[in-house]
Order: sequence, then structure tokens, then C-alpha cells
Amino acid sequence: MSHPQGENNAPPFRVPGLLVLLSFAAFVSLGMPDGLLGTAWPSLHRDFAQPVDAMWLLLAGETLGYLIASTSAGWLMHRMAVGRILAWSCALTSLSLFGITLSPAWPPMFAMALVLGIGAGAIDTALNVWVEAHLPPHMMHWLHGSFGIGITLGPALMTASLLLTQGWRTGYLVVGALQLALGLVFFRTSAAWDIAPSPASAPATATAPIPEHAPYADTLRHPRAWLSALIFFVYVGIEISTGHWAFTWLIRAHGYDVGAAGFWNTAYWGLFAAGRFGAGWINRHIAAPRLLPIAIVASLALALLLALVPIPAIKGPLLALLGLAMSPIFAALISTTAIRIPRAHIRTTIGLQMSAAGIGAGLLPSITGLLVAAQGPHVVPLVAAGSALSLLILVTWLHRPSKSS
Repeated sequence: MSHPQGENNAPPFRVPGLLVLLSFAAFVSLGMPDGLLGTAWPSLHRDFAQPVDAMWLLLAGETLGYLIASTSAGWLMHRMAVGRILAWSCALTSLSLFGITLSPAWPPMFAMALVLGIGAGAIDTALNVWVEAHLPPHMMHWLHGSFGIGITLGPALMTASLLLTQGWRTGYLVVGALQLALGLVFFRTSAAWDIAPSPASAPATATAPIPEHAPYADTLRHPRAWLSALIFFVYVGIEISTGHWAFTWLIRAHGYDVGAAGFWNTAYWGLFAAGRFGAGWINRHIAAPRLLPIAIVASLALALLLALVPIPAIKGPLLALLGLAMSPIFAALISTTAIRIPRAHIRTTIGLQMSAAGIGAGLLPSITGLLVAAQGPHVVPLVAAGSALSLLILVTWLHRPSKSS
């Protein structure tokens, strides 16, 4: 299940450094909107006179948009260069964030969330395919570490907006402006992505470029593709659900004030980002499948401590450590896709995994919201613990057949 040493870190092609930096910038932009919602939610739902579990409507809109984009990304990448996809996706996310900022009522928020999901799904899937094809596996961790930077900046910006302006709209306005600026950069540099890397520049041991992708129906016949998708559904559900509801959980269940809750919610995403960059370094020496069970068991243990230890003062630090423990999982699963699945199926499989991730990101936080409304905020770490246990079972199941293959 791992690349041989010496091949694991050799890039298939020499990729211009500008494209690498822009791919990281795109993932920073991808994470920032996700980081806003959880911190904004206590104020946002009160301003629109909605119940606490009404977050499901925004998550449903974003999930639907994400699915539309991620399931069609393979088809789209055959007809549009990655640079153009990134430029238009940033434009869409900017439009949606400005729409959220200016929305006078609750119903239009669904449409804005839908547009936001379309932009996010296109960025996520296109760049995962591009990085998997062009860069060594440890760079996948750094790509997703960039997402962690963005999703860390989101709560920090929103906390500053709440403390300095007494409102959540300024946070969305600032991130919308940043998305617009990044979209303009991608439009100006889109031609650079059209230049196909030269196979002559590839080292002799490099992996071949992705061939013409196999028919969608053929990929759906691979059991590992479906199992991988299920794993992404569960994992991303844990990550996003915890991040979205941690702010509410700390305030309502443990008496944290806005500043302290915002700090620890930001720390959760901050250590999450730092852990992904650290995992990129570790991946140069330790194969991803060896990291997965360690990270999952640590996540399960921390979630149980959050749920069971009745000491409010340690809840924030434990939450931050949970972000660190989960950090290697997503990129490790992505970077091993080419080992589980024949290369002709890579684009469709990654799209399937991203679709499942999008469903998990929308559905599990929504279910958590319903449970919070019915049972109270103390259920947040219980949901994380139960999901982490399910993830451990699924990953063990996925890796067991590989030992005999």
C-alpha cells in the first residue's frame, strides 16, 4: 500500500513553483468560508430568527452544490484547464459570500450556500486530481495543510468581526473580497496551467501521467472505490461537524465566553493545519497507511476524553489536540488512491470520494445540530467519538484485503 522508498517523493514532472504556490493559495481560500460558519452561527441564527438546528439548510445547499461540482469535475477537466476552473470557482465563491453578507432574509441563504458549494467542489476535486498527478505524496499533506490555514483564519476573522463590529456580516465581507482578489490572480495566470508538463522532464522512476479516464460505470464496479468514498464521508463529517459546533458547545455546555470559545475553535483548526504540514514531513519517512490507524485511534481517544472528563478548563485544549490528531487522515487517504485504484479510474474515484466527503460535511453536522436541539450541546463530542470508532472499523476493513494483494 505504499510507494517504494525513493519513488515516494519523486514528482512525476517538474512543476513551476508558481503553480504549486497558487494551488496552496487555492486551498487556503477553500478553507476560509468553512471556518466562518461555526463561529458566526450563534449570532447568525438569532439575526434571522431561526432555531439553532437551522444550520442544516445552509449545509444542505452547500452539499448539493459541492456534489454537482465534484461529480462533474472529471468531465470538466477534459474541457477546461485547471487555471480556468480555479478562476471561475473563486468568482463563484466570492459572489456567494457577498450574497450572504447582503442577504436581508433567510430564504436566499440557501441559494448562496448552493453557489458556494459549487465553487468549493470544483476547487477541491480539480486540485486533488492535479496534485495527485503532478506532485509527490508529501505535497498532498501540505496542500491540505493549506486548507487548514484557511479554515483556521475563518474563525479568527469571524471572532474579530463579532468583537469589533458586533456582527457577523463583516467577516463574510472580508473573505468575499479575498476570494475575489484570488480569482483575479487565477484569471491572470490561467495560461500557465494550460502548459502541459513535459514527460521528458520526468525522472526515470516517476509514475506515468494519468491516461484517458475509464468510463464512469466501470469505476463504480470497484468495491474499494465505494469503500473509500464511505471512509471520506465519515471522516469529513467528524472534521467539519466538530469544527462547526465546537464554538456553540464551548459556550453553552461549558460556560466559555465569546473570546475564549473563538480562541479554542481557532486553535482546533490551527493545530489541524500545523499537523497537516507536519504530516507532509513525516510522510517522507513513514508510509501513509502506517499513519492512518495512529491518527484515528488518537482522535477516538481525544473525542472520548472531551465527552467524558467533567473538567471545563481542559475542554478547549483537548479540542485543539483533536484537530492535531485528525490532521493526517484526509491527505493520506487521497495520496493512496492510486494504490487502491487503477490509474485509469483515478479521476472518477477522486470525484466520488470528494462527493462523499461533501455529503459527510453537510449531513453529519446537520444531524449533530438536530441532536444539539433535542438533547443539548453535550452531544457534540459523543458524535465525534462514535464517528471516529466507525472510521477505525472502516479503515481496518479497507486495509485488510490489501495485505494479500
